[in-house]
Amino acid sequence: MESKFGSFTIPQLKAELKKRGARLYGRKNELVERLVSYERNQNFGNVETLEPEYNMTLPDPTKYADVNSDSKFPKTELDSVHKYLAQHEKTLDNRIQRLYNEQFLRYFRMSPGQDVVYIKSSCHAEMKKGVCYTVDVELNSGGSVIEAQCECAAGMGPHAHCKHVCTVLYGAVMFSQKKTVKTEETCTQKLQSFHKCKKYLGSPLKADTLDMPGAAELTNIDFDPRPEQFRNSVSYQDHFRNACLNFPGISKMPIFQTFEPANTKAVALDHDYLKLSPEENFLQKIFVTKISDETVIDIEKKNNWPERE
Repeated sequence: MESKFGSFTIPQLKAELKKRGARLYGRKNELVERLVSYERNQNFGNVETLEPEYNMTLPDPTKYADVNSDSKFPKTELDSVHKYLAQHEKTLDNRIQRLYNEQFLRYFRMSPGQDVVYIKSSCHAEMKKGVCYTVDVELNSGGSVIEAQCECAAGMGPHAHCKHVCTVLYGAVMFSQKKTVKTEETCTQKLQSFHKCKKYLGSPLKADTLDMPGAAELTNIDFDPRPEQFRNSVSYQDHFRNACLNFPGISKMPIFQTFEPANTKAVALDHDYLKLSPEENFLQKIFVTKISDETVIDIEKKNNWPERE
C-alpha cells in the first residue's frame, strides 16, 4: 500500500483523500500515511468530520501593485520578524538569505488596507525551481506580522512559517531598509546575449573524432617542414631527426638540450645523415681544420715548443 501511494503526486493524493472525506493539508508523507490508513481500514463505513482549511481574507487582486521607492510600506524590523518566527522556533538564517539573494522571489506586491498592509508574492521551490508557491502576508501599521499563509504543504495559515514565507518576510525587511527588493529578473531586464558564444556543456572531443564528412581527405596529412623535394626520401625513417634536428632554421630552440646526455662513444658510430663525423664537425666549428701548417709552425716558435721530428 505504502509503495503504491508513494509514487502519487500531491494533487493525486489530495484527490484520493477527498474521495474518502479526509483532511487534505500536510506534507506528502503525512498525506501518504493518512491515505494508507484509510485504505487499510476501508474507512470503517464512516466519513471523517473535516475541519475547513484556513484561508486568509484578502483584498481584491486588482488592488495589488508592485512596490517601489514611493510605496507607503510599514517599517518592518528584524526584531518583529524574529519575534513572530520565534513562536515556531524558526529564524531568518543563512539559508533564507541565500534564497532571497539568489532571487527566488518572482514578484513582490502590496495592497494597503485599513491600518494593515497585505503582501502578495511568489517564491520558487528550492529543489524544483519550476514550481512556485503563492505567499500572502498581513502586516500591521507597525510592521509586525499578523498572519501569513503559503500554498506549500507546510504553509497553512494563519501562522505559516515555511521557508517561502520566511523569504518574503526577509524581503519585507530589506525593502524597509533599502527601498528595493530583489526579485527574479524579467526577460526585458536581462542583457541580450545572442551575440555571445554559448557555453559548451558537452565533453571535450579530439578533433580527429569529429564527424565531419570529407575532412579525412583534407586533414590526414603529416606535416613536414622540409622542402618538397626532400620529403619522403628513401631511407628517411626518423621524422623528428630529419624534420627537426637536421633541418636548419626551423627553430632557435636548442632541441638537443631536451634530451639526456648521449653515449659519446656510440655517437661516433651512430648512423646519421651528416656529411662529417661529430669530431670533424666540432673541429670545424672551432676553426681548427682551417689552421694551415705555416700557422702551426709560427705558434710553435713563439711558444718555444721543441721541434717536431
